[in-house]
Amino acid sequence: HKKHHVAGVAINVFGYRIGAIIGGAGALYLAAYFGWFWTYVFMAICVGISSMAILFNAEPKSILTDAMKERQERALNYLNQRGRSRGLSTRIMVWCYGAFLGPLTDFSKRKGWLWIFLFVLIFRLGDNLINNMANVFYLSIGFSKIDIANVTKFFGVFATIVGGFMGGLALKKIGQMRALLFCSILHLISNYMMIVLAQVGYNLEIFYLAIALENVTGGMVIIAFTSYLLLLCNRSYTGTQYALLSSLWYLGTPLASIGGWLADQVNDWITFFSIAMAAALPGIFILLWITYKYPQVMLHDIDERRAA
Repeated sequence: HKKHHVAGVAINVFGYRIGAIIGGAGALYLAAYFGWFWTYVFMAICVGISSMAILFNAEPKSILTDAMKERQERALNYLNQRGRSRGLSTRIMVWCYGAFLGPLTDFSKRKGWLWIFLFVLIFRLGDNLINNMANVFYLSIGFSKIDIANVTKFFGVFATIVGGFMGGLALKKIGQMRALLFCSILHLISNYMMIVLAQVGYNLEIFYLAIALENVTGGMVIIAFTSYLLLLCNRSYTGTQYALLSSLWYLGTPLASIGGWLADQVNDWITFFSIAMAAALPGIFILLWITYKYPQVMLHDIDERRAA
């Protein structure tokens, strides 16, 4: 249900971050006191509990519109006409259509779907450039590995959780597209703290402030962006369509691997972070274009018009 959507996304991000703390800093603490054997035993128990929770969870109901049923019926009729209506192979073909071709066909019928694909692909490019080189930057200005672990891996995770709940509040108060745009611009502005840190050098207070702003606004963006991806998905094809969109999202991470080469070429952290901030602008401009040109592309708008 739409009213549970934002809460579900927030809980998902919260659970992921708590898992990151347990599996990251928590594992190191356990290993220090009890050894790696018992650490792996504890982690295996955690995975087992999570798996049991999934197995005992009810299967969501599938919702098929008349248009979707018609497309699947046409696929079955096509196979019947070609004399392939019997056997396991036909059932597999029909299942493949429903699981893969149907979801892709459905998404390609959306207005502006190519713009959406491009937006999802490049939206996090600037952020990924910064993240890929962050630890190298911190070490280069004098922070120790312990400093980095305490500030980014521990304090930063809690800041991201706070940002997640703030992002959920923004979604509830101002709506999906405005919240996504607001959080994106806020996070872009927060990236300027990396330039400030590059100017002042080793300063633990500024480091904490930079990570606080970066991770709080980053958590807001993650909530708003994940919510946007889910709302783009047809409820009947959520699994496949979300997998497609999230794959495009994560494909942007290796695209940002040029960060090392870029940092070496410019040989100046202030210039590097300025370029990274500029790399985030095309995604925001495309978001503005999608919001203006295709204001009702999300599924819940389509469903509401059908129900009207």
